[in-house]
Amino acid sequence: VFLCLMAGSTLMAQPTVNGLFYGDGDNALYQPYATSNGGSVLYTYYHAPTTTLYVALVVSHTVNDLVCTPRPNKAYTASATPPWGNHRSCKRGTDSEYAEFTFECAPGSPNSWTWQQALGCALVPGPPPNSWTSAPNPPCGSSTPPATWPPGINASTSWVANINTYQSAAPPTRAWNLYAFGTDIDGGWKSPFVASAPNDVTQVPGYPTYSNTNGMDLFYQWEWSMIYEWALDIGPVGVNCGDQPIFLVTGASHRSPPKMQPPGCPMNDDCFPPPGGDPTLSDFGDLPASYGTTKSVGTRAAATWSTRAGGRSSPSGRRSPRRPASP
Repeated sequence: VFLCLMAGSTLMAQPTVNGLFYGDGDNALYQPYATSNGGSVLYTYYHAPTTTLYVALVVSHTVNDLVCTPRPNKAYTASATPPWGNHRSCKRGTDSEYAEFTFECAPGSPNSWTWQQALGCALVPGPPPNSWTSAPNPPCGSSTPPATWPPGINASTSWVANINTYQSAAPPTRAWNLYAFGTDIDGGWKSPFVASAPNDVTQVPGYPTYSNTNGMDLFYQWEWSMIYEWALDIGPVGVNCGDQPIFLVTGASHRSPPKMQPPGCPMNDDCFPPPGGDPTLSDFGDLPASYGTTKSVGTRAAATWSTRAGGRSSPSGRRSPRRPASP
């Protein structure tokens, strides 16, 4: 998706970059900016007092989600909305999932960065507890071409939030056992379930947005959507975009594989429709006066308006590599 961002806010409230969208109320702050053919939504929020740009890619449940369980328990993933037709282990749901972003202050600006944000990888391989991160690689592995994360970026994902919250909680407070089948992520981990209906994820209170408690005193604290979130100071003490218009590009977004193939997209891709002509920037009046209402270069927009699976050629011809398996 090629975006030209000029939206702003004078409100003091701002999102919390922890990978949650529904779980911490950020959904009341973010504004939708673009919707993919598969229904995934790219949200943005600009906090003028701190010159901070917030971005959240919320993947549609029709494309992918954080419902996972070991292979023998396929009935559980089949109960998701919409259902997983194939087996979906927690390892399969994290070992090559990432979103690629590019942030530029303006087309051709030296202030430009491209990076792949992993859904998550364990800081320390082996059995839990082993805190997870989606931070710049390493530790989440290398990419080709090498990733260039913007200085000072703050990033997280819903998977990182879910697992780190579970591992830091005292066992008596948990509403379910993540390690229901064992401590190995491939053959043992299972997302939230209720004891009375262990093979029906729709019975978990709060599904399919955010499950907090079981209605009593035990906690799930699980965000079901696959969310990639980050924030960046674009002001003078940050990446210093000055009075240039803000150009935000989100590129590769790998699904391995998607639940359902989004219509009109290459296999395993979740693409965005092309913009209608030259997309016009919106001036909300609370940014510095030098931020004028501008138009982007339509040919560039048309050349980058897609969300693509790893390993497939982008419209510009550059290949987007798959993320290496997490430890």
